[in-house]
Amino acid sequence: MAEDILVLKDVVKSYNGQRVLDGISLVVKEGEHVSLIGESTTGKTTLFKVIVGLVPPDSGQVIIFGHDITRMNEFQKRNLLKNIEMQFQSGALFDSMTVRENIRFILDEETHLSGKEKETIIEQLLRGVSLWNASENFPYELSGGMQKRVAVARALSTSPRLALFDEPAAGLDPVTSARIIKVIKALVAEHRMTIIVATTNVLMAQQFAERFVILKNGRVHTDGPWPELLAKGDEYTKKFLSRDLMR
Repeated sequence: MAEDILVLKDVVKSYNGQRVLDGISLVVKEGEHVSLIGESTTGKTTLFKVIVGLVPPDSGQVIIFGHDITRMNEFQKRNLLKNIEMQFQSGALFDSMTVRENIRFILDEETHLSGKEKETIIEQLLRGVSLWNASENFPYELSGGMQKRVAVARALSTSPRLALFDEPAAGLDPVTSARIIKVIKALVAEHRMTIIVATTNVLMAQQFAERFVILKNGRVHTDGPWPELLAKGDEYTKKFLSRDLMR
């Protein structure tokens, strides 16, 4: 039976007195693919930041690989979270490093591969996202879409047990978007990663997973296979999914 790779129990997070996460509970099993969807202000990015330890929850439990990170010191948390990578919606690249160096930094920090192996991974990933020719460029020399493609390549570079993608193709042209999706799905399948993809786009969500977790007002509104939710969900769920979901 697949292991529970991520367990969230009643996770709460507020900013300036306003609850962004209002008691989130969720279980994701090893090897599972999940699409986390909802409107742009429903807390998807905040939830991702809580999972990767960037933002502490106000209350609740965040159990990753069987360990509650809310009860760990920074050293223990750092070691555990090496098995998780996140692609930030903004890219979050290091401005002082070239594209190649941005990916190499993660490989140096989190793997014990040889230099040659690391360079091979970097080249394969950058070619996959059509950015090999920009490998020596700095982030400020790239467009926003190009920065996002670098961020996706970096998130996949270590073949993490759990990969989080925050709007991986938002703002990209259709051809580049399709390429990004193809690269992500190929590497996820090859390395049998567990992934959670956050998006506001129902069609995009469908590309990655059949299981949809719909957030509304900082809570899990519903969770299940999208065909079932579309057929039997409540009025809000059906309306949300039918906006652009392929039948």
